[in-house]
Amino acid sequence: MSAAKEFFDYIRRPFFTSHREPFSRDVLIRLAKLLGLTFLLLPVVAIIMGSVFAVSGVDMPQPSEGFEGLKRSPYFFLAAVIIAPLIEEVLFRSWLGSRLGIWVGLPVILFFVALFVIALSDAESVQAIGKLAPGIAVLYGLTVWNKRALIFRADPETGESLTEKIFPYVFWASAIFFGLLHLGNFDIKGLSPVFAIIVLPQFIVGLVLSYVRMRFGLLCAIGFHAAYNGVLVSLSLLAVQAA
Repeated sequence: MSAAKEFFDYIRRPFFTSHREPFSRDVLIRLAKLLGLTFLLLPVVAIIMGSVFAVSGVDMPQPSEGFEGLKRSPYFFLAAVIIAPLIEEVLFRSWLGSRLGIWVGLPVILFFVALFVIALSDAESVQAIGKLAPGIAVLYGLTVWNKRALIFRADPETGESLTEKIFPYVFWASAIFFGLLHLGNFDIKGLSPVFAIIVLPQFIVGLVLSYVRMRFGLLCAIGFHAAYNGVLVSLSLLAVQAA
């Protein structure tokens, strides 16, 4: 089975498993092919993004001053290829691989994404946090308190635990949240649903990374993320030098 078919088959029907395929030469080749597929998808994604903004009449957001400043920094390669993959994989995908991690990690991610959306919408942050935090805290506490029933008890009819039932939604949600995080790289004033399309490339990459994490483990996801960012940063630096 090709690397592309394995990937598309999995994201159509994500399933929870604690089994990870051990790293080997064959796995390295499949990851390299998957990396190539990811870059092949980018031009298609760019066409979709351009079409959506053209039809909607909304101006495409430009990179933020902070992100442009980071790109000019001598530490940009270090930040993008070493620091970002480590932090983002731990934050967005480390917890995907364990039943308890899903029930603990997802509410935390939801909370921080909600805070990010609040900041973008220019809402009164303190009041919004005050309203949001108790609900998130209750959800967090209940899921941990009931972890035995919620995580390990199987449905007598299907044999699936609740974790396995919700996992496909969690899998897709982690990729969506990963994409939304990257809205901070753009100068966005106000809040429009159209702006979400600007992070479509990061959403696609988030799906790939979630698949790699579940199939091959967290270290492979970190390495894949570093390789992806490394290629992008290298091409960016070459383009700047050529200009």
